[in-house]
Amino acid sequence: MANPTTEITLAQLESFFSSCTLPATIQLGPGEKIVDVPKFLENHILLLKSNPALVVMIPHLDRLKKVYAILSGKNGNSTSPFCL
Repeated sequence: MANPTTEITLAQLESFFSSCTLPATIQLGPGEKIVDVPKFLENHILLLKSNPALVVMIPHLDRLKKVYAILSGKNGNSTSPFCL
């Protein structure tokens, strides 16, 4: 089964995040905690818009996709309290 976030675009991510009630913090994985989610999203989206073709931006997009998967419930959780 394919990863549901593989084909999502930056514009789709930005639209999704703008429609959500964002948590203050979020745990992406072991040792990977975002302590200011709105600022994180703002900075990552701005960086990706400014430098879309740079290979060094791939981790930024991957982290946005992780946040999307958690907030949308596509990370294995059946529901999300933030974005329904």
